[in-house]
Amino acid sequence: MLGTQGNCAKRIYEVTGKLVVNYEARQWCRLPYPAHVKGCPNFGRSADCPPKAPLVEKWLDLTRPHWIVVAEFDLEAQAARMLAEHHDWSGKMCRNSRYWQSTVVAELRMAVIHFRMSQNKDLVWSLKPEAMGVDVFETLGKLGIPIQRNPQKLVFKVALVGEPRPQPGPLDAFMPELGGR
Repeated sequence: MLGTQGNCAKRIYEVTGKLVVNYEARQWCRLPYPAHVKGCPNFGRSADCPPKAPLVEKWLDLTRPHWIVVAEFDLEAQAARMLAEHHDWSGKMCRNSRYWQSTVVAELRMAVIHFRMSQNKDLVWSLKPEAMGVDVFETLGKLGIPIQRNPQKLVFKVALVGEPRPQPGPLDAFMPELGGR
């Protein structure tokens, strides 16, 4: 565990051989949610969102150790704090991601950076593993982490970290004995 500095607890789990890949996860971004009837507006636009995001096995060397970094945020406590400050707000307004999500993502990003520095390796990372086909719900479930869809109590933000997949060089296709893949 990295600790609970800031607004959330951060933990690191090695998931080598435990990562659940399900390419249907890439389509979850198209599911409707409040104010977004067509799903996430970044679908098909951002390089790190489907369908532009690479498949996990094309981006990460799954034969080498890889980890997930999890930021656990107490949404229930956040809602209580917001209600204490804003007595006329609804429960939905008190849980609105506009008031907490950017801070939690920033803390997750910092936890990933600290972890990468501690490993003394050239590691790649993504804050959107679902975009590459990782089933975050199943993966965290295998680890005993109580992630839920539409959470009301605890929110888990997840990053995937590992060694990049080796890329073939320009001569590998012509000289496979020199390291072609």
